[in-house]
Amino acid sequence: MKSPTKYKKETEPVEIKLPKEGSLEYDTPISIIDAKQHKDLHDQILCLVEWSERKDASKPENSYCTNKELKKKFPMLLCEFYESRLKFPQKKVNGK
Repeated sequence: MKSPTKYKKETEPVEIKLPKEGSLEYDTPISIIDAKQHKDLHDQILCLVEWSERKDASKPENSYCTNKELKKKFPMLLCEFYESRLKFPQKKVNGK
Protein backbone atom coordinates (compact mmCIF):
# COMPACT_ATOMS: atom_id res chain seq x y z
CA MET A 1 0.00 0.00 0.00
CA LYS A 2 1.26 3.42 -0.98
CA SER A 3 1.71 6.07 1.61
CA PRO A 4 -0.18 9.29 0.99
CA THR A 5 1.72 11.84 -1.05
CA LYS A 6 2.76 14.90 0.85
CA TYR A 7 2.45 18.14 -1.00
CA LYS A 8 4.36 21.18 0.01
CA LYS A 9 2.14 24.10 0.61
CA GLU A 10 3.06 26.76 -1.88
CA THR A 11 3.38 30.15 -0.33
CA GLU A 12 2.08 33.10 -2.20
CA PRO A 13 4.41 36.08 -2.42
CA VAL A 14 3.65 38.59 0.27
CA GLU A 15 3.17 42.05 -1.13
CA ILE A 16 4.54 44.80 1.06
CA LYS A 17 2.85 48.14 0.69
CA LEU A 18 5.73 50.57 0.41
CA PRO A 19 5.35 54.21 1.41
CA LYS A 20 5.25 56.90 -1.29
CA GLU A 21 8.29 58.57 0.21
CA GLY A 22 11.67 56.93 -0.05
CA SER A 23 13.12 55.20 2.99
CA LEU A 24 16.53 53.81 3.90
CA GLU A 25 14.73 50.66 5.00
CA TYR A 26 13.39 49.82 1.52
CA ASP A 27 15.11 52.09 -1.01
CA THR A 28 18.54 53.06 -2.33
CA PRO A 29 19.50 56.72 -2.51
CA ILE A 30 20.83 58.23 -5.74
CA SER A 31 21.88 61.62 -4.43
CA ILE A 32 21.44 64.16 -1.69
CA ILE A 33 19.68 67.25 -3.02
CA ASP A 34 19.83 69.59 -0.02
CA ALA A 35 20.43 69.70 3.74
CA LYS A 36 19.04 71.73 6.61
CA GLN A 37 19.44 71.95 10.35
CA HIS A 38 16.40 70.81 12.32
CA LYS A 39 16.11 72.54 15.68
CA ASP A 40 13.34 70.26 17.02
CA LEU A 41 15.54 67.20 16.53
CA HIS A 42 18.39 68.46 18.74
CA ASP A 43 20.01 70.38 15.88
CA GLN A 44 20.42 67.31 13.68
CA ILE A 45 21.09 67.81 10.00
CA LEU A 46 18.35 66.53 7.69
CA CYS A 47 19.29 65.64 4.13
CA LEU A 48 16.78 65.69 1.28
CA VAL A 49 17.38 62.46 -0.63
CA GLU A 50 16.54 61.45 -4.20
CA TRP A 51 15.82 57.73 -4.48
CA SER A 52 16.43 55.18 -7.22
CA GLU A 53 13.59 53.38 -8.94
CA ARG A 54 12.10 50.41 -7.10
CA LYS A 55 11.81 46.87 -8.47
CA ASP A 56 8.17 47.52 -9.35
CA ALA A 57 9.33 50.47 -11.54
CA SER A 58 7.83 53.08 -9.22
CA LYS A 59 9.97 56.01 -8.13
CA PRO A 60 9.74 57.01 -4.47
CA GLU A 61 9.21 60.66 -3.61
CA ASN A 62 12.19 62.59 -2.29
CA SER A 63 12.31 62.55 1.50
CA TYR A 64 14.47 63.61 4.43
CA CYS A 65 16.91 61.40 6.34
CA THR A 66 19.27 62.40 9.11
CA ASN A 67 22.93 62.74 8.25
CA LYS A 68 23.65 60.17 11.01
CA GLU A 69 21.58 57.52 9.20
CA LEU A 70 23.24 58.33 5.88
CA LYS A 71 26.68 58.31 7.47
CA LYS A 72 26.11 54.74 8.71
CA LYS A 73 24.65 53.27 5.52
CA PHE A 74 25.91 55.49 2.67
CA PRO A 75 28.96 57.45 3.87
CA MET A 76 30.35 58.10 0.37
CA LEU A 77 27.08 59.65 -0.77
CA LEU A 78 27.15 62.04 2.18
CA CYS A 79 30.82 62.83 1.54
CA GLU A 80 30.11 63.59 -2.14
CA PHE A 81 27.31 65.96 -1.13
CA TYR A 82 29.50 67.87 1.32
CA GLU A 83 32.38 68.03 -1.16
CA SER A 84 30.06 69.46 -3.82
CA ARG A 85 29.17 72.29 -1.42
CA LEU A 86 32.75 73.31 -0.57
CA LYS A 87 33.83 76.69 -1.85
CA PHE A 88 37.35 77.95 -1.60
CA PRO A 89 38.44 81.57 -1.92
CA GLN A 90 39.94 82.47 -5.28
CA LYS A 91 43.67 83.16 -5.30
CA LYS A 92 44.64 86.64 -6.35
CA VAL A 93 46.98 86.75 -9.33
CA ASN A 94 49.30 89.79 -9.66
CA GLY A 95 47.42 91.75 -7.02
CA LYS A 96 44.03 91.37 -8.71
